[in-house]
Amino acid sequence: MPSPFPPAFIEELRERATLHDIVGRNVRWDAGKSNPARRDWWACCPFHHEKTPSFHIDGHKGVYYCFGCGAKGDVISYVMEKERLTYPEAVRNLARHAGIPMPQMSQAASAREAEQQQRRERLRAVLQEAQGFFRAQLHQRSAGEAREHLRSRAIAPHLWERFGLGFAPAGNRLLRHLADKAIRQADMLDAGLTALGEQDKQPYDRFRNRITFPIHDAKNRLIAFGGRALDRDAPAKYLNSPETILFQKRELLYNLARARKPSQEAQSILLVEGYMDVIAMSAAGFAHVVAPLGTALGERQIALLWRLAAEPILCFDGDSAGIRAAERSTELLLEHLKPGHSMRFALLPAGKDPEDVLRQGGSAAMTRLLKDALPLDEMLWKREVDRGEWHTPEQRARLQQSLHRLVRRIPDTGVRSFYRAAMDKRLRALFFGNGRRASVSLSLRRNALTDGAAEQSRRRIRLLLYLGIRFPLLAERYGEELNGLDIADAEADATRDMLLETIAREGVPDSQTLQNRLKTANLGGIAEEFQRTDWSSPMIAEGVHRADFSLEKGDELWRHVHALERKAITRRKDIPEAVSELTALSGDNREEKEREPLYRLRALHAELASGQGGETRFAAAAADAQPLAGGASKD
Repeated sequence: MPSPFPPAFIEELRERATLHDIVGRNVRWDAGKSNPARRDWWACCPFHHEKTPSFHIDGHKGVYYCFGCGAKGDVISYVMEKERLTYPEAVRNLARHAGIPMPQMSQAASAREAEQQQRRERLRAVLQEAQGFFRAQLHQRSAGEAREHLRSRAIAPHLWERFGLGFAPAGNRLLRHLADKAIRQADMLDAGLTALGEQDKQPYDRFRNRITFPIHDAKNRLIAFGGRALDRDAPAKYLNSPETILFQKRELLYNLARARKPSQEAQSILLVEGYMDVIAMSAAGFAHVVAPLGTALGERQIALLWRLAAEPILCFDGDSAGIRAAERSTELLLEHLKPGHSMRFALLPAGKDPEDVLRQGGSAAMTRLLKDALPLDEMLWKREVDRGEWHTPEQRARLQQSLHRLVRRIPDTGVRSFYRAAMDKRLRALFFGNGRRASVSLSLRRNALTDGAAEQSRRRIRLLLYLGIRFPLLAERYGEELNGLDIADAEADATRDMLLETIAREGVPDSQTLQNRLKTANLGGIAEEFQRTDWSSPMIAEGVHRADFSLEKGDELWRHVHALERKAITRRKDIPEAVSELTALSGDNREEKEREPLYRLRALHAELASGQGGETRFAAAAADAQPLAGGASKD
């Protein structure tokens, strides 16, 4: 929709109400990362809780972007999002701040905006009148069953007041009440309070013989209602208002405005299934709680949760519907995962909801369940493994295929790489035990046939990691390959984790920054090993430590050494099969039978032992590099 304001006015507004000044009212700029001279600013995001600054402003372009939650835009969209304003409201707000007089909008646009604003205000007034009616009805004799139901759910009268609970009586009592207040039937319909009969098209009360729950937007303005049926044969136990100009159910969370401050204090947010769960949890001391509005969790609701906490906890009922909701959520969340943001799942006992847990075990029982909430990757693993039996190779291959298919749905390459590694590690642990490849036993690792090969593998992996430290761009480029390596060397394993985690969270750093960070974490050994001037290795000639060893040479070397390591892994996996075949031989002509297995073992041993030769082809490429002063490259 085109802007109703003249382009020249909007341009002047953006120049005078600068994004840096407007955002600066809500954040503290990070002195270490910000560069005012280049009009480049960093801060902790004003839209979600975080400890490390990921919110960035490009002052030259006048735009912002949060690498944590994905919020982006210009100064107008910032005010719209932060203050929950419409476009014209945000423009007027900024104009007052900048001291710029508002232009006259086109007559047609001005009329449309004024009409829409009047309509919104009129419908809010209608909803407020309905809320007063519902609250008064809860104390009438006709609401006896409603009050008894609330008491049976341990929802005391002070909670009725806190959450604005009410009662919609049977018949068309609300319609008549609003008509007596001279409210038009069209406004009742537009506010979602009435509906039209299918046959006679006559209006009737949408909420009848139901406990009512007022629904508010993020600014705590009443926009809709939910209702819990008291009739056993009601077609729907819970009913929400239809979508209106004020209410879009997939854009909101129940109790959002009330939970915002407690979630900041707790640095957490809880999502439960419904209104009653929210009220019960709040009464038990868990004020940082919200619920979806009768729908499966949506993209916008995920974004709202992440703005309140980096790792919300989803707490679904322990019945079949709750389990299905949790499983649906896992797949949806995969498509929106980003570094530093995920969700956990609190699994309630079978057949129990939050009210049951609180009634039987109190707040302590719920606290334990929340503390034991499963990370998303574990929830995904549990869901897939529980779906079948995994005894045969074909069944196991199917499980692996299913997990890899799900992981591919993750858009962020760094997160996807870590998930792939986590799933593969669990598969190895499930099928082979202890998380290691069953094809190489401890005794075989110590066997003379593999000792030398294991040392060569260790050195190849350390070289790959050094190249990733020397040229962080290579670590990003080949992150998935790095993540897939089976590393037994504890220092190398920890170095890989820190290298990939740094890139996933912060992007590609310069080499010196990365080396300093590794050294601070007592992981500087690999870089120091390859930077020694007296360094030598039968695997590769001198050269990688020199200042003029280029990114292009590093890339070629990385790919070659990684190919050698992959080939060696395949050969090492073939050894146990040959050993088993040899030890199983018995009977007559044993010596004759041993020839082929022994030949295979010796061939594998020779191939592994000669693996070092492949690296020497880089000697000529590296020999031309002369030692220069200086450290690692910043490529």
